[in-house]
Amino acid sequence: MPTLSSDDAFAEVKAKVDLVKVVQEHVRLTKRNKDYWGLCPFHQEDSPSFHVNPQRQSWYCFGCERKGDVFTFVELIEKTDKRGALQLLAERAGVELKKLSPEQKDKADLRKRTLAMLKLAAQYYEYVLWKMPAGEPGRRLLESRHVAEETARRFQLGYAPAGRGFAEYLRAKGRSLADALEAGLMRRDGTDFFAERLAIPIRDERGQVLAFTARAVRQDEQKKYINSPDSPTYIKGRVIFGLDLAR
Repeated sequence: MPTLSSDDAFAEVKAKVDLVKVVQEHVRLTKRNKDYWGLCPFHQEDSPSFHVNPQRQSWYCFGCERKGDVFTFVELIEKTDKRGALQLLAERAGVELKKLSPEQKDKADLRKRTLAMLKLAAQYYEYVLWKMPAGEPGRRLLESRHVAEETARRFQLGYAPAGRGFAEYLRAKGRSLADALEAGLMRRDGTDFFAERLAIPIRDERGQVLAFTARAVRQDEQKKYINSPDSPTYIKGRVIFGLDLAR
């Protein structure tokens, strides 16, 4: 069994797996001429708009306009990343991957912890906005801008209260403050990086929270918007806002 680096493995695995068979484990496909069609697994629809081209080993949805190859399909359907998709498909193809170096493993583990922390922060901010008195400034801002609750919830908008509320929340859950600091959610004194701001998650196409942009609610704030600092999950300018909701 060959042991390959990741770069070589992508080509090796892609040559050994059949996109149609992978998709058929999740989507009921109907053959039309040489191609296959089915209901898209990534958005709600009544008529089949999900197209698989077996010759090109590619897929495209005419409804939500997502597209890709077997790796992007597995990334989306399994809610994993590129490396995770490679590992899943490599096992299927009988291809042994080169093991990660300690440095690569540490980097991957840090990214995983950061993603988990960002997801937790988004849930906390959303809860504060709708369920706590401290979220009132955020609710007033949305009302003044005529943003409906349905729209706000679709984008998972939230509110970061003043002080050390998020730090206290993490302590109560037994979670690492160091991970929150690494994710750009907290300042070194323990205060929330986005304190007294409407928190707007920036997510990838799988819906994973990678960072936040946050709008001030106070009129005396010098900066109306601030963004997350660069982190293991985010480099400013490389992620399109609303990509996971694109149709």
